[in-house]
Amino acid sequence: MAKFYISDLHLFDKNIIKSANRPHKDIQEMHMDIIIKWNKKITKNDIVYIVGDVGLPSNLYETRELIKILKLLNGKKVLIVGNHDREMIKDSSFRKCFIRIEEYYRVFDNGKKVILFHFPIEDWEGRKKGAIHIHGHIHKKKVSFVKNRYHVGCDTQGFLPVTLKELMNKKA
Repeated sequence: MAKFYISDLHLFDKNIIKSANRPHKDIQEMHMDIIIKWNKKITKNDIVYIVGDVGLPSNLYETRELIKILKLLNGKKVLIVGNHDREMIKDSSFRKCFIRIEEYYRVFDNGKKVILFHFPIEDWEGRKKGAIHIHGHIHKKKVSFVKNRYHVGCDTQGFLPVTLKELMNKKA
C-alpha cells in the first residue's frame, strides 16, 4: 500500500481545458486520460489523497457520471475539501466514494508529517520541524517557493497522482 497525492481534477468543468491550458480536445478525452493514467499507476490497495476540487458537474446526470468515474479509479480515496467540492459533499453517493473527507488533514508518510489543505499556506503546523504542506488550488506550473510546500495539481503532475518521494525529488 502506497500513498499518493493529487488535486484539481475538475471533472465535468467545461472551462478547465481552456483556462488551465490542458492538452485535451474535450471533457471526455480529459476524463479518459485521467482514468487510464490513474489506473496504470494506482492499485486497489493504495491510498490516494485528493487535495480538493474533484469536479464541477452542472446537473444531476453529470453528478452521477462523476460518481461513476470516481468508482472506476483505483485506490482508497481520501478527500481534502476544495472550494469546488462544497455542493458535491452534500451528495451521499459522492461521499461514499471516499474513506474519509476532511477540510484539513495530517498524515504521516515515510516518517514525515504531512499537512494536507487545498489552499497553499505560508506557515503550517510543524513547518519549523520539517513538516510538509501539500496543496492544490493553483492552476499554473510555478508557485512561489516555500520550503517543504508542494503543489499537487494534476495539471503539473501529468494528470497522475504522485508519491511524496516523487514530489520531493522534483526540481523546484
